[in-house]
Amino acid sequence: MKKYIILLLIMVPLLLQSQTFKSYGLQGGYSLAGKGWEHPDSTGSYYHNKAFIQSINIGGYAEFLSKKYYSTMLDIVLKFREYHFEYDLTPNSNDARLIDNNMYILSIAAYEKLKMDFDRWSVYVFGGIRANYRFKNSIDYDILDVFTNSNEFTAGITTGIGFRKRIEKFLSISVDLYYDGDFTKMYESNYGYVRNNEFGIRIGFGPFNPATK
Repeated sequence: MKKYIILLLIMVPLLLQSQTFKSYGLQGGYSLAGKGWEHPDSTGSYYHNKAFIQSINIGGYAEFLSKKYYSTMLDIVLKFREYHFEYDLTPNSNDARLIDNNMYILSIAAYEKLKMDFDRWSVYVFGGIRANYRFKNSIDYDILDVFTNSNEFTAGITTGIGFRKRIEKFLSISVDLYYDGDFTKMYESNYGYVRNNEFGIRIGFGPFNPATK
């Protein structure tokens, strides 16, 4: 998986020089719901609730090879994912702990967008693949082993719906409802597993080329 991410990073500047872009810019997103913490360790027996998972995403996007009804998309984002839950260290304990665990992930996605354009508006659906590299953790000591032994590289899908509005001749803003779901597990044990899945919203803003179909 690592070699594919490196290849994508090498390809980005080449694509920037060789293609006529429909749009590119910055994007930010927030997950409305996250899942995937399925009791991966023995401490899971004492959880008060399942983990509350949320992510903040910041990065950039590019739209190229644009035709009338479809485009190829590429985005690179940093994901800041937090796992928050409450648990007891032992059964029947009154010593409840609140846990906040943070992961920092570099995520690269390539996907196709099917679109319909109406004057200054565009509505679309999209879907493709996403590769993730977890490069840093900030983890509570009691469950450190889960993340220490987790896979650094995971892969999955990205899909969703959205719309774009041209606000100036050469600028546009987009709003997407997205789903990112891994088909590889970040961690697995005899007790359970961790798999990263999230549903959220993101907003993009950047230059727009009205001459590109």
